[in-house]
Amino acid sequence: MKSQHVICRTILILTLSLLPATAAVPSATYAAGPWYVAPNGNDSNSCASPSAPCATINGAIVKAMPGDILYIAAGTYTGSGSRVVQLDKSLNLSGGWDSDFALQTGLTTVDGQHQRVGVFIAFGVTARIEHFRVAAGYSGPTSMGGGIQDVGQDVTLQDCEVSNNDASYGGGGIAGPQRNGILRLNNSSVSGNTSDEDGGGIYSDGSLILNNSTVSGNRAGKTILSGLGRGGGIFATGPVYLYSSTISRNWTLFFRAGGVDRSQASGPLYARNSIIASNTAAGARSDYYGLITSGGHNLFGFTGGFIQYLPGPGDVVDVDAVLGPLQGSPGYQPLLPGSPAIDAGAPGGCVDDGSQPLPADQRGFPRFRACDIGAYELQPLGFTVKTSSVPAVRPRQSLTYLIALQNYGVADIPGVRVTDTLPILLTYTAGSLAVTGGNAQYADGVITWAGAIGAGQVISVTFGASVGSECGAIHNQAIISGGGETYTRTATVEVRYQTFLPVNSKGSPTAMGGQLGNPASGWPVVDNATYRMEYLNGKFLSW
Repeated sequence: MKSQHVICRTILILTLSLLPATAAVPSATYAAGPWYVAPNGNDSNSCASPSAPCATINGAIVKAMPGDILYIAAGTYTGSGSRVVQLDKSLNLSGGWDSDFALQTGLTTVDGQHQRVGVFIAFGVTARIEHFRVAAGYSGPTSMGGGIQDVGQDVTLQDCEVSNNDASYGGGGIAGPQRNGILRLNNSSVSGNTSDEDGGGIYSDGSLILNNSTVSGNRAGKTILSGLGRGGGIFATGPVYLYSSTISRNWTLFFRAGGVDRSQASGPLYARNSIIASNTAAGARSDYYGLITSGGHNLFGFTGGFIQYLPGPGDVVDVDAVLGPLQGSPGYQPLLPGSPAIDAGAPGGCVDDGSQPLPADQRGFPRFRACDIGAYELQPLGFTVKTSSVPAVRPRQSLTYLIALQNYGVADIPGVRVTDTLPILLTYTAGSLAVTGGNAQYADGVITWAGAIGAGQVISVTFGASVGSECGAIHNQAIISGGGETYTRTATVEVRYQTFLPVNSKGSPTAMGGQLGNPASGWPVVDNATYRMEYLNGKFLSW
């Protein structure tokens, strides 16, 4: 049955590559590019100037010659038929431009509307696609590649997001490249995609290269009984190269490799300064299947199972990467304070597949000190933490909170702001706010702080509060912004009810485990026959 599936998949890809272009070649001769596309354009325009753009990406592709560049305004582009974009020429698609085509600050969204493939890249094409979001694509009931079908020769995705696409066969996000083809992802993400079979995020038969990129939250497999669904993040039969990239929180219903599955591949995966962690298969930890050759300074969360691992210098293994949830667009998973990936990268700095320096992370924020492992670099202000003086209190008791604002960089950070809105179950203790620098104030249930933090400086913000009479968890959140970043730091305190019940003893308290009238409880022994016992969180406690 598996051999039949492989044959069908091969025939499918060959069929895709031989399909003719859906748009007829026009008889008119067009001027050389560049070409412009905007949602308010018209395909009957010349499309050769910002003032006369095409309305569709395909409309501009028809006019373009191989090697041309298309400038595409930010916005959402849909289509009809089986594909939104049919890229049958070697072109540069540059998206995310404002309406004047002066600034490239956003993303161009190709929306498959859960009915069609987002982007098809034809056989032999060399293309660069930048500042695109390919979303809500669907491969159809008999095809691979919901977001992108790539049978091209050499394709680069730069600052792109491939998210929330679905495929009936392999490659929920991307199917490709084909054998002997190359697909390179730079500063990009593949997230939230699903495939009924292998490769929830990416199914690759060619050379797959990730620089400063994230593959997260993808799923492979429809049912456990199907026996299919290898590689929640990536299923690859060809070479895979990871440079400063993060493969995390992908999963599969099958029992192998929630992260990367290369069970059908020859040769190893090569990883340098990358994270493969927190992936699962059939509910169990499973990051990788196959052979890994480490180029050094990687974090592998779990090296058990089906991994053949050739370690490199500075590798960190079998640990929690301490990653935050996926955020941003293109998506990334931030390192949280305490992550073993922080400052654990190659001492000589991060590099890409061409051995060129990567001075910035996936988002464009600078790498500094020893670079962090993975696609994300925790910025100097990100080392800020928030804590409470105790993890648990009784109703109506008081506690103290500390926000330690930390700048681990080599330059001052001006204009830092903190906002801490107290939950309804907390009451601020009047006059308790204290700081070691900057300006702080309390008003109407909100604590604010503003100021600059010098290089290497730590500024403390402390305040007291009392809890109410209700039990449960209180999550007190501070929002810290500065240096172009915004962080959320939370301290959680449990409010626990405690009930004291009279207990009649036939012996002395010592015979029943010692002095049950713990002075800390405020309930002393009444006499040698009757004393009180603490009941906390469903258990009787004794001392």
